[in-house]
Amino acid sequence: MAYLVGVLLWVGLIGFCIYNWYSINPNSFMFEIAYFST
Repeated sequence: MAYLVGVLLWVGLIGFCIYNWYSINPNSFMFEIAYFST
C-alpha cells in the first residue's frame, strides 16, 4: 500500500512539473514528445 502511495506521489510530482514546464515552453515540450516517441 505504501508503495502504491509513493508511486502516485511521484507520478503527481512529475506530472505537475511537466504541466508547469509546458505552460512556460509549449514548443520545447512538443519537441521532447516527438524526440522521445521515435
